[in-house]
Amino acid sequence: MAVMRQVVLVDIAMELPASHPYLVLREVDQPWREMRIPIGLPDGVAIAYAWRGLATPRPLSHELFADILGRLDVSLAMVHITEARGQAYFAELTLVGASTHVVPCRPSDAIALALRQPVPVPILVTEDLLGPPAEAQTPEAQTPEAQTPAAGAPEESSGG
Repeated sequence: MAVMRQVVLVDIAMELPASHPYLVLREVDQPWREMRIPIGLPDGVAIAYAWRGLATPRPLSHELFADILGRLDVSLAMVHITEARGQAYFAELTLVGASTHVVPCRPSDAIALALRQPVPVPILVTEDLLGPPAEAQTPEAQTPEAQTPAAGAPEESSGG
């Protein structure tokens, strides 16, 4: 089985002239490696709303799904980002209720759902997907508290 490392969301960014944003995930422990996942614009907006704790005028799909899980007494225990094929990334949700189920999904959907849970959900990444160690980071940027939103474009692409 592949070695998994816990990460947190540290940014939702878009570099112009690209038309799609990407998620930046960073390890919670040294060496604080990062990975970038390209996502769709609508997914990026949904994640940005959840990450910043902003209310939406009507429930978004991920809010609806989180509400359904809660009403069925099912919790999202973990998110696993398992592999990449080209620019496409793959993930799994571990759902726990009367029984445990692992459900394949896009990483953007998994993260959007994880951010809408009443308690923090661990996000694990297959170690092979992480980049080289982050350059001289400040201690604040290296901790799980870095999961609070940064000023940046709240965008994401459907390739999530």
